[in-house]
Amino acid sequence: YAREITEARRLLDKIGPPLGVDTYLNYMVDDTGEALRLASYVGISEEMAHSIERVELGQHICGAVALQRQSIVATHIQESDDPKAQLAKSFGLRAYACNPLMSDKVLLGTLSFASRTRNQFDPDELAILQTISHYVAVAYAKLRTQAAVSESEKQFRFILESIPQKLVTTKPDGGVDYFNPQWM
Repeated sequence: YAREITEARRLLDKIGPPLGVDTYLNYMVDDTGEALRLASYVGISEEMAHSIERVELGQHICGAVALQRQSIVATHIQESDDPKAQLAKSFGLRAYACNPLMSDKVLLGTLSFASRTRNQFDPDELAILQTISHYVAVAYAKLRTQAAVSESEKQFRFILESIPQKLVTTKPDGGVDYFNPQWM
């Protein structure tokens, strides 16, 4: 995902200033499916990132979004007593919008945008942030699909090359398309 992280940072550099977004957090569902792991971030220190590299479903705003699979917008965080917003408050954030990253009703992770300079985002800005989150989810889903196809192809090729029988496939014109090593 290194390329995607670079692209996400480049996107934040472009959209951040006009929207007042100076922080983003991208979590992905971990292998157990029971927690989120921090995949990329901008606007917090490495020490802060280390302290939140794993978030249980339901914990903090991101975990609540993952559990409910619905966006959460927190405003005026510095004045908030909401227990879920206390981590964002401790980071000095004032506005926070977190969206689930979904593909075919499957939770992939969450993507949050935050501001230290604004107390809230307006509805049009929230729509832009949701649209960005949607496209990020599409990109992650595509990467997962490509990885699954690649793994499936490796397994299939292993089987074809391991069976003791000779195997050949041909094109409609009769030309050889594939033959396994047993022909050698």
